[in-house]
Amino acid sequence: MGMTAKAELHYGYHLGDEESGYEIAEVDDDEFGTDLTVPWWEEDGDSFDEQAMAVLRASVGFTETEHSEGFYKRQREADALLDVEIERSGYQGGQFLLVIKGRELGVEAGDVVELDPAKLTAKVDEAADAALADALRTLGITPKQEKPAWLLTCYYG
Repeated sequence: MGMTAKAELHYGYHLGDEESGYEIAEVDDDEFGTDLTVPWWEEDGDSFDEQAMAVLRASVGFTETEHSEGFYKRQREADALLDVEIERSGYQGGQFLLVIKGRELGVEAGDVVELDPAKLTAKVDEAADAALADALRTLGITPKQEKPAWLLTCYYG
């Protein structure tokens, strides 16, 4: 199976990553590199998106860490309670995004999707902005991006 170009449009915040630079205020840059300064971050732990999603899941009561029988089912149930998720801007990598679930648009090489600005605006509302603001408070992060926006990503996948 070959790789094909894909593009996705998400509504939310660009959070960056360690390699390209985090796009949040809670970083400490020094001669040894970039360290996140949020209390939940464990440098030797899981990836940023996995740790951030664990914090968000804990906010809806899912705090399991052991992969016992039924773990992934309960994790999916917790995810269903969240209006947001952490996405990556590319296949097997890319920068991190905090986005509203279910509001993304996607296209693969050779496809065409009509973008109607009025319909895009209708897809987001005060509830979407509030869900993103709640997630930012839960994570204890402050994006450099002033407000939520439509974010276009492109990658091979």
